[in-house]
This record gives sequence, structure tokens and C-alpha cells, in this order.
Amino acid sequence: MTEKPTVYTSNQTQHLETLLRDNLFFKSRPLFEKKLVFLPHPSLKNPLLTSFVADGKLDVALGVDFLELGSGVSLLYQWTTGKTLLFPPQDLLTLHLEALLDAPHLAPALALEFLKYGKYGGAFLKQWKSGWQKTLWDQVTQKWNYPYEILDIPLKKPATKAEIHLFNFPFLPKLYHLFFAKLSKFFSISYYQFSPCKEFWSDTVSEVEKVRLLEKNPQLSLYLDEGHPLLKNLGRLGRETFRVFEEEDFAFEEHYQAPEPKTFLTHLQNDLLHFQKTTAPKDSSVLLLPAASKLREVEILYAKLLKMECPPSEIQVFAPEISSYAPLIELVFGSEESPFDFTIRDLPEHPLLQAFLDLLTLNEERFTPASLFKIFSSPYFFALSEKEVKAFQKWIDQSGVKWGVSPVHREKLLPGFHDTTPHGTWEEAFKQLLNHLLYLPVKPSEWDLPYLDFTDSVLLGKC
Repeated sequence: MTEKPTVYTSNQTQHLETLLRDNLFFKSRPLFEKKLVFLPHPSLKNPLLTSFVADGKLDVALGVDFLELGSGVSLLYQWTTGKTLLFPPQDLLTLHLEALLDAPHLAPALALEFLKYGKYGGAFLKQWKSGWQKTLWDQVTQKWNYPYEILDIPLKKPATKAEIHLFNFPFLPKLYHLFFAKLSKFFSISYYQFSPCKEFWSDTVSEVEKVRLLEKNPQLSLYLDEGHPLLKNLGRLGRETFRVFEEEDFAFEEHYQAPEPKTFLTHLQNDLLHFQKTTAPKDSSVLLLPAASKLREVEILYAKLLKMECPPSEIQVFAPEISSYAPLIELVFGSEESPFDFTIRDLPEHPLLQAFLDLLTLNEERFTPASLFKIFSSPYFFALSEKEVKAFQKWIDQSGVKWGVSPVHREKLLPGFHDTTPHGTWEEAFKQLLNHLLYLPVKPSEWDLPYLDFTDSVLLGKC
């Protein structure tokens, strides 16, 4: 057994799937050794199993346990230490902090920060001595574990034999790579990592990073101009991942395949693979399609996919925040006339619970427009379309709402608040909107609140 994990790299995910299958089923392994495959998302399991048997070389894929990273790390930690890890979900950590804080409205933001501390805190956590956050951190970590703890406790040789496979994680915090490096003394650890470039590219820098470096040393200009701009500016997480692999001296096994540059897309892929930038004629293989709204984006996507001669199982759609598109995807792709079956991945684990927490913390947020529109945008609470939400938000922005339902409500939220006028409250805004729905001004000015007509009355009634 090697003392370091092995990283299988390829610019083709299909080839990574084949490598994983061959290592799982066609390599001789000790009898009764467990086979664990860690996946970025559990929904990847079925497509992987389908790919294992697609070419007929394997009849049945049995004897493999597919796990998410958190549960997999907890299992390995228990095998090698005899102890159990208990990582808090963000929702439960928020509730825990609300019970500890004098200002509970700070809990959601603080929970997010504490989760970051647990993953990226490193040496800072050991040097952290005092402060109100430190006091809360100590109280929270008496009940919950945090990821960096997995590096602090010595590991023992486990009684269980297993091989560990990590399949195509786009990014993992460094602490997990260090943990798997420690585990490689006891288990066979294999990474299957997509890499668009076969050259050494982990030390490339983005344009912003380049400017900073040139300010310190202008002689670096020629060196920093090498490579492809997409790798430099959009490949940061990949660079960091491979930099950790190189620093920790992981073993590499490369399986790159150069695409034949027939289209602009394959030409681009070939440039990325060889860490170069050349020119090619534009065609329809790469398109930039502008849209006026997120709903229009989804409608354009739907229309494009209808024209494509491609099985739906081979189509993947990516978005920076897929949860904001989820109701629109359900609306367009879930319609009766839609021929597509679809699955939305990477949604929050408990979106309904998160929406409920937003509702509970509305008072602590002082009924600000931002906190209220977050709830208005949730499909669990309101049947408002994206267009209706934007229209209502425009009215409120023009109305100058700041916070609080009424002067009485403001006094309850902030006892001793001296401004007793209704200016900037929701009550005042709705009074003005109703007045401007019923009456037209004698001399309107650009400083007036928005004027509505009777076609707006239905939307105002919903709100």
C-alpha cells in the first residue's frame, strides 16, 4: 500500500468513470475489503452505476457503498479513533446560537462564520484566546464538532479493511486532503479528478493577482502572460486543489485525451488541455444568450434544448445559485407539455426549514424591506411571480420604507426611539399606495410616491 493517495486525472469525466469502475471491480483486492465511494452529491450514484455497465464489460455493480463526504469522513474517523463526529447543520447551529445570543438576529450570519472557522480556521483556532465570539465558540463546540478537529487526534490502525475512492469533487478545503493523506497509511485512497489541462498550471494567476505581482516585480510580466485566460481567471479552485496535491506529494496517474478541434468548443478544450491560446472561427458550439430575467433565461434554455438532438440524460445545466432558479425550472420544465424529466441538485437540504427560520427572525430583522422580500420570494409562502415581486419591490423602493410596521411597532423593537412619525414605515407606505391608487394628484411631481392604476390593484391585494 502506498503511503500517499493516488490522483487519477483526466479531461474526460467518462474516462474517470471507467477508471473508477476498473479499480473497483477488475483489480485484485483482499477478501472482505469494503469499497467506499465518496460523491459530491448522492444523486450522482445512479448515473455512475449506469456508466459502469454501459459497455457490457460489467454485468452487475454490487458491493460498493456510496457516501457523501460528511458521513464518509465521520465513518473513517470512527474506525481510526473510536470516537464519533457530530457536525452541526447550519440550520441547527443557527437555532443553538439564537438561544445563546442577546441579539438573536445575529445568529444566521454568525452560524455561517462559525462553519467557515471550522473548515478554514487552521492555526487561528489554536491561537484564539478571547472575545465574545470565542466565548460563544467554546459553548457551541462543547456540543458540536468542527472539521479541523479531525487533524488533531492521532489515528490508530483500524480493524476494518477498506479502499476509499473520492470521485470528482470540484473543491475540498485543504484540511480534508490532509486528513486523507493521514488515512493513506491504513487505507488505499484514490482521487478521480477532472483537470482541463495536462500541463503544470497550479501556479497560474488571475488578472487581479497579476496586477498585484507586477507592482512588486515588473520582470514577471513575460512569465505571467503564459497560458490560457480561462484557466487563469476561472480556474482558481482547481488550481488550489492541484496545488495541495503537489505540496503533499500525492502520486499522479494521468489519462488525458486530446479532442479533435472540429468546432469552436473542441478547439477551446484543446487549447486548455495544452495550456495555450490560439484563435478559431466562432460557431454555435458556444453561445452567449442575453435574457431580461431569470424566467426568460429558463425559457430560452427550454427552447434550445427542444431543438437539440441529445438524450436528456446527457444534459447538465449549471447555475451559480440554483435555488433561485428552482421554482422557475419547476414552472417551465415541469409543465404538462414538457418532454423533459429533470432533477435539481445542490438545493439547500431543508429549504422549507430555512424559509420558516426567515419568518421567525423577521421581527429581529426589524421588518426591513430586504428581510421581507426574502420571504416574498420564497415559493413556500407566496404565489408571486418573479415579475410581480420586482414590481412590488419597485413600489416599496420608491416609497422609502426603512424598517418597522408602524411607529408603535418601532417603539416595541427599539424602546426609547425618538422618531414617532410614520415616515419610513410599512404602514405609511401602504396608506400612500392606496391613496395613489384611488386619487390622482392635482400637480404630480417626480418626488411623489408611485401612482398605481386599477390594473395594479390585484397585485397590491396579494401583497
